[in-house]
Amino acid sequence: MLSASDAHRVKLSRWEVFGLSAISVGAIVTVYAGWRLFWFLTDDAYIGFRFVSNSILGYGYVWNTPPFRPVEGYTSFLWVVLLDLVWRIVGMEPPDSANWLSLIFSLLTFPLGAVLILRMNLHERLRPYRVLFLALILAGVVTNRTFLAWTSSGLETAMFNFFLTLWVCCALCLKPLTRVWLTGISSAAALAYLTRPDGLLPALVTAALAGLTIYGAGRRSQLAMSHVAAVSPLAAIPAHLAWRLAVYGEWLPNTYYAKTLPGQTWLASGLRYLGSFLIEYSMWIWLAALLFLLVLRLRAAGSRPGDLFMLDTRLGQVLLHPEIAFANLKRGPGNGPRLGWVLAAGLLTGAGALLAGLPLAGIFLTGLSVALVILLRLLNLSLIEAAVISALVLHFLYYTVIIGGDHFEFRVYSHLVLLLFVSALWLLASAGIGWKPCVLVLASSVILSWPIPWTHWWITRDLNTREQTWYLKASVAEAVERRLPSAPRLLLSYLGAFDTMQSWLIGHGVCMRHQEHKVFRLYQTSIYPTRDRGMEVSGAGYPVFATGTVGVISWVLPRVAILDRLGLNDYVIARNRASATGAGMAHDRRPPPGYQECFAPNVTVESGQPVIVPRSSELTAQRIIECERTYAARMASGP
Repeated sequence: MLSASDAHRVKLSRWEVFGLSAISVGAIVTVYAGWRLFWFLTDDAYIGFRFVSNSILGYGYVWNTPPFRPVEGYTSFLWVVLLDLVWRIVGMEPPDSANWLSLIFSLLTFPLGAVLILRMNLHERLRPYRVLFLALILAGVVTNRTFLAWTSSGLETAMFNFFLTLWVCCALCLKPLTRVWLTGISSAAALAYLTRPDGLLPALVTAALAGLTIYGAGRRSQLAMSHVAAVSPLAAIPAHLAWRLAVYGEWLPNTYYAKTLPGQTWLASGLRYLGSFLIEYSMWIWLAALLFLLVLRLRAAGSRPGDLFMLDTRLGQVLLHPEIAFANLKRGPGNGPRLGWVLAAGLLTGAGALLAGLPLAGIFLTGLSVALVILLRLLNLSLIEAAVISALVLHFLYYTVIIGGDHFEFRVYSHLVLLLFVSALWLLASAGIGWKPCVLVLASSVILSWPIPWTHWWITRDLNTREQTWYLKASVAEAVERRLPSAPRLLLSYLGAFDTMQSWLIGHGVCMRHQEHKVFRLYQTSIYPTRDRGMEVSGAGYPVFATGTVGVISWVLPRVAILDRLGLNDYVIARNRASATGAGMAHDRRPPPGYQECFAPNVTVESGQPVIVPRSSELTAQRIIECERTYAARMASGP
């Protein structure tokens, strides 16, 4: 797929250098304009800001200050640390610095995309046009609504996307099996994990690849030791897990317990979420390119059907001869042992799910591992390439099949925007087509990715009140029919399918659109006091404010304890599975009876000003501790 060998080093002509310079300037200007156009902060971003605020105030990364129990109500450790450092060093508070940092990470993703394209092992007919391909691909990315939306938001999305893309780039573009390669993939995987828990998947793949590399070099002890040192960045992962356990008493973030139910999947939501994404950005062109290549490979394998299923799973032989595993990391499956390592890992994962009492997940993972290995075998990938693609596919399937998408538009697919365009070029090149058809397909995929998302933006851009954007549903089909009464019925049916899926998703709290989050945060800031005014409210007597939307209010009232009624930042409510209906995403937890009253909430906001209502009886530190301890014990005993 990609090559880091001397034969394929990037050697650019003067005109190519000029073209790259022009592309770089155009990309920066376009992304900055898109960043300004879509600029927004989500209410959830202020959750992370509160943890940073409490760190600045000297309490560490806690939601409510002692004696309240510490909970990890964020899923973005490194993002919180970065915002903390920027505030301490530069003096910029998180609401001011977050989106600038997101813009920087978004822009840093483009050089990685350029490396992936320029180092791609294109055949001679395509190589002279690689800068043109790069221009088309970056044009598709910088005009992609999902990419532009997540250049801001206040969340860690752009940072995670950068580190995940960096991991892909290091794995595929650095010279494999070297210390530099190991250091690159280990560092990128560790940074991705520290940014979001999702990064654990590439970290596990990295550990497996590093293990094979070190094992293969085992007979040369000096080389093996240098390789072990090269993967030392991965030590940050167990160190962070130990820190989390010591500080919060849990192996997983509190949000995991608030958002998931053991054994629950949400395929009905995930399929609609995926379908909406495919239609909105015309990703069926990418699917067609993949299908075209697979058909070619199947036809080529028709005379040798046994080759397709020769998945050498004799791991015993490989274990007895580690130099075989070492050498095969960079070989295609047509040479030496096949993809038995990938198949074995998938089968073991499926067996683990079965033993854990998750039969559907076990069957799904087992079938997936077989299908994925056959797919990768057809694509003729090396083990490194297969491992990278498997990690991306499993991440995609986890959010699509298990979680059912995401509350925030297409956030969990946003890292795929660049990678899908890059992989489209590889699919076309692998099919052996000429440069003109390649340009035609890439240009078509770019142009056809515009109509639906930008029409949706156009018809919602002026909706600026909470009433107009409450569970915002906008019909693209109706907008097109009003504008073009003679539009073909087939087109309107196609757009209607998109509208139907979007309506269902939004009604269930999934794929909520950018404009709604933008307006909601503005609404919240308009009804609550400023942070300067909120800082004047003393924490004496343990004032408590109870609400289900805790972002902005938690930032503007830093000394007030905020009771999160949805459980994202509350240990007890997150584990109240008796209140979970599964009908909405991440917002179906509620306090158990009597829990909220135990803390006697006494803070309200009237005319934008905080008001503390005197309590009939004092709320003491001991009472807070007892309330949390008693109800936590009840949650542990079951619904």
